[in-house]
Amino acid sequence: MVYKQALEQADRNVADTAKIRMQANHELAAATAINAKAKEKYKQEVTEYIEERLEQVMDAANITLLQKLIQKHLAQHETPETIAAWLDVPKKFVTTLKVKIDRAKQYQPKNVRMQLSGNLKLQFADQGRGGTIYFISDETKFSLWWEFAGNDAIAFIEAPSADRWTKHTGLPLKQRNDVLIYIGEQVIAKCCQPVAIV
Repeated sequence: MVYKQALEQADRNVADTAKIRMQANHELAAATAINAKAKEKYKQEVTEYIEERLEQVMDAANITLLQKLIQKHLAQHETPETIAAWLDVPKKFVTTLKVKIDRAKQYQPKNVRMQLSGNLKLQFADQGRGGTIYFISDETKFSLWWEFAGNDAIAFIEAPSADRWTKHTGLPLKQRNDVLIYIGEQVIAKCCQPVAIV
């Protein structure tokens, strides 16, 4: 009798195990379907994002190319009117760039006013129309966010306020003005380098 009951219990256990396995297989199939749908949705969202940004990237590239062409023609002493006609761009686009270049000439590396000690080095990380400036010296290393500006401005640089200066940069507050002038002059010199004529 005990043996018979044990066999019946074993049969019930096998049946329960089969049900559990079948349920697990159903759950696995459902999870696989959800995962496949999530992957497809992710792929679609990435594709849409890339397509949306591609036009912006192409516009930025075209503007950069136009600016380089304008710089090249200005270096050859062509007039803004002539350049605007050749490139089929508004005259204001050319004259605005000319003003920036003329203003920046005084800050080219040979004429940089601010000199700081401590083996200074600036590194620029570009990410499209903006990026990060890394200030590196014997004393410290810190970063600032920047973005290309419009109209008469060359770039926006996010500098820490006076009360956050020392915590962010590791430098005394009395150096803030000199360091910011140095960074600004170097950015102007980098952004407005004359285009080589080949």
